[in-house]
Amino acid sequence: MQLQLDLTTATDTATPPAAPPASVHPAAARAARVRADRIEDLEWMARTGEILDNAAARLGMSPKSVEKFLEREKRGDLLRLLRVVNTREAAA
Repeated sequence: MQLQLDLTTATDTATPPAAPPASVHPAAARAARVRADRIEDLEWMARTGEILDNAAARLGMSPKSVEKFLEREKRGDLLRLLRVVNTREAAA
């Protein structure tokens, strides 16, 4: 009695697993969390009456960088709110 070894298995013909999408890459996930946290902080500061210049300073950013960030994130509503608060401070 002779044993015959079958070397052709399903794993030989299977395609290798695809790379995970970029959205689950640790660096991409961290960047998304940082953006979400920054938006959350800016929302809170706007609700509590913080002006744009001070909000930017609290985040360690320049006011222009905060403006660009909010424009990239399509949060013009939040930018307008921070500017309104800033205008109210200037009028007082």
